[in-house]
Amino acid sequence: MKALLFSIGLLTSCFCQAQENSSSEYKPFRFGFNLGLQQSFLIHNAPLPIGAEVDNALGYRLGILGKYQSEKKWFAILRTELAVNHSSFMYMDTAGTSIRYDIAPTTIQSALHFGYSFEELRPKPFVYGGLNFKYPFQQNIDKSSTFPTGQDLALEVGIGIKKKFEYFDLIPEIRYSHGLNNVNRMPIFQSIYMNELSFSLIFM
Repeated sequence: MKALLFSIGLLTSCFCQAQENSSSEYKPFRFGFNLGLQQSFLIHNAPLPIGAEVDNALGYRLGILGKYQSEKKWFAILRTELAVNHSSFMYMDTAGTSIRYDIAPTTIQSALHFGYSFEELRPKPFVYGGLNFKYPFQQNIDKSSTFPTGQDLALEVGIGIKKKFEYFDLIPEIRYSHGLNNVNRMPIFQSIYMNELSFSLIFM
């Protein structure tokens, strides 16, 4: 929690400093940060063990990003995000005890997206797509009794709009992330894939 509050404070201070420059001028490179919520959708390709069930809960994300915008409306965005998920599988062990198997509770994500912005419209809509590498970040884990989640590579698409203000752009976006890798490491389950739908506000 302290790390999260520190990150928010650091991003806010950087954003306030960036407000010194007007966003009305054309700048090919811009930087910002995003805050958002996400809903995970766990996909299990085989029948679940008896008594097991999926718990797809709401999570959140926080990140920084850099954007290159060409004068021909094409753009590229490089992102680094901390994503916190609350999705898991609940199952019963041999002693009848309820066990929670958390799927990617915390991940560091690095994404590269390419898109097109409809600059002539008001507000300015845009679309994009790309890849996202997700690295699970789990501290103080006992690997002899707990099975960490595997790394993931996701295919992503998104849409949003850009609203210009005097000193910054406010950019709400919706992004869908389709997991391509099996992230499961628990022997009693088979292949598990994680998909995500997120809503974020970008300040740039």
